[in-house]
Amino acid sequence: MRSPVIAFGIFAAATVVSSAPTSPNIGGGSMVPHLPVPPTGALPVPVPAAPVRRADDDVVPAPVVDEHRDGHRGSTHKHPKRALDSGTAGGNAYSGGASTSSGGSVVNNGEDGPNDTITNDTANAAGIAGTSESGDAVGGRGRFHGPGGNAYTGPTGNANGGAVVNDGGAIANTAGSNVGGEGNASESGTAIGGDARRKRAVDAQTAGGNAYTGSSGNTGSGNIINEADDEATITNAAASNTGEVAGTSTTGDAVGGLGDDKGPGGNAYSGYAGPTRGGTVVNDGGSINNAGMSNAAGDGNDSVSGDALGGDARR
Repeated sequence: MRSPVIAFGIFAAATVVSSAPTSPNIGGGSMVPHLPVPPTGALPVPVPAAPVRRADDDVVPAPVVDEHRDGHRGSTHKHPKRALDSGTAGGNAYSGGASTSSGGSVVNNGEDGPNDTITNDTANAAGIAGTSESGDAVGGRGRFHGPGGNAYTGPTGNANGGAVVNDGGAIANTAGSNVGGEGNASESGTAIGGDARRKRAVDAQTAGGNAYTGSSGNTGSGNIINEADDEATITNAAASNTGEVAGTSTTGDAVGGLGDDKGPGGNAYSGYAGPTRGGTVVNDGGSINNAGMSNAAGDGNDSVSGDALGGDARR
C-alpha cells in the first residue's frame, strides 16, 4: 500500500509547474499596473489624484489633503511624503509581469501488481525551464516641471525544471534513465525613479521618483519519483535518476530618483527572491536495488535580492 506522503509527493511533482503567479492582463479595456508589494512597514503605493493646469500651461501636481499640514500653515518645516503617480512631471514607468517558463514533466503510470513492470532504457528526460524576466523600468525626469516619474518592474514567474514520475508495479531503470529538468533564471528588471530636475515639488510630495522591483519566482530543478508496489522491486542501474541544477532567482536593483535640491529623494524597494532548491530523488517500493552512481539529487542555486538605493536629497 502506498504511503500517503509519497502519493502526495507524486501529485505535487506532476503539478509543480502550474503554480506560478499570473502576469497582468494587458488586453482591451483600461490598463491597471501590476504593482509589486512593498516590504512590510513600507509606505503604500498611493492612490492617484488628478493633476491641475496653470494659466501658463505648466502641469502642476494636485496637492494632497493633509490635515496636519493645514493646521500648521504658518510653519516652515516640510512634510516628506511620497509623490503620487498622477502628480509627477516625469512619466511613470511600469514593466509587465512575466509568466511561468517551467519545463515539462514525464509521468509513467503502470499497473500496481508486483508482476507489472515499468522498464526505462535511457529514457525519461524532463524538460529544461526557460527564463522568466521582466523588463527594466525607468521613470522620466521632471525637467523643470516637478517630481521625477516613479518606476515599477513587474513580478516574474516560476522557472522550475520538469519532474520525472514512474508509478507502477515493478520499476527497472537502465543507465541514463530519469533525468530531472534543469531550472532556469527568474529575474525581475531594474527600477530607476526619475530625477526631479530643478522645479520644487508640492510640499506633500517628493521630488525624486520612487522605485519598486518585482518579486522573482521559484527556480528549482525537477524531482525524480519512482513508486513501486509494496511487494515489487525497484532496480536502478548506474547513472540513473540524475537531478539537475536549479536556476537562479534574482530581483533587480531599485534606485530612487535624486531630489536635486528640490525635495526628498525617492524611496527604493527591491522585491523578494524565490527559492532555488535542487530536485529530490525518491524511490518507494518493496525492494530497491541501486547500482553505483545512481540517484544523484539536484543542486540548489542562488536566490539573490537586488540592491535598494534611496535617492539623495542633495541638500
